[in-house]
Amino acid sequence: MKKFAVLFSLIIICFSSTVYAKEVANIPACSVTLSGQSVDNSYRQFPLLQYKDIVYFPMTYYDCRFLGVATKWNADTNTLEISKENISGAYRNYNWEWKNGKKNEISICNFNIIVNGKQIDNKKEEFPLITFRDVTYFPLTWRFAVDEFGWEYSYDDKNGLIINADNYICKTLNLPDLRTQINPDGATDGTYYYYTGNDKKIYRAPVDNPSANELIYTTAHNHYLEGGNNNVEFSVENGNVYLSYRTGASMGTNYRLKINPDGT
Repeated sequence: MKKFAVLFSLIIICFSSTVYAKEVANIPACSVTLSGQSVDNSYRQFPLLQYKDIVYFPMTYYDCRFLGVATKWNADTNTLEISKENISGAYRNYNWEWKNGKKNEISICNFNIIVNGKQIDNKKEEFPLITFRDVTYFPLTWRFAVDEFGWEYSYDDKNGLIINADNYICKTLNLPDLRTQINPDGATDGTYYYYTGNDKKIYRAPVDNPSANELIYTTAHNHYLEGGNNNVEFSVENGNVYLSYRTGASMGTNYRLKINPDGT
């Protein structure tokens, strides 16, 4: 593997069939960490690939946003545009039930490519864009990773390939076990989860779509606690969710609020 020419693939589903030259790419033997997230290629539908001794990473919708990159496909002009943007997204592993083989057939892309407004001639690239499982893999040499996207990356035999983007990193929030009647971390009425976020504010999210959360309440400021954030306790009574907390010291105030179905 070339230390200063690590290919990092970004993927976008291409609806064009303009590819040519069937080639073979391997699953890389080295470990890969993206903005603190370890990538497991064993059962990943869109695994990292190694082609011409360079590591490629797929450019899916979520992979792009996880690293602060936007893509746009224009079917009329047969053009893929890739640009660094001020966007963020959570990491998705894309795991499925089939284990990936060591060798995989790929195709070299033959469509128009624009990176940060610059036209790329893929036929002349030493490390061209490739297609695998109808997804475009983008090669990130130093020229692309550092000069175009401003990423930091390194490689050594012990830690493998490490890439860090400079966009905001979205972290997964693990919801607590909300099946008990009284829980200091959260509760549910069967339709919504209600919980305290990392910022100590109160959120709710649909049971059938936990990622669609919304802020519903901010506790009164507590001058006696570091940061002014209160310790909230949830309870469920007759199907209704309540939250309780206290501000102040001996002469403080106790709060107990019922959360209505509309989130108020």
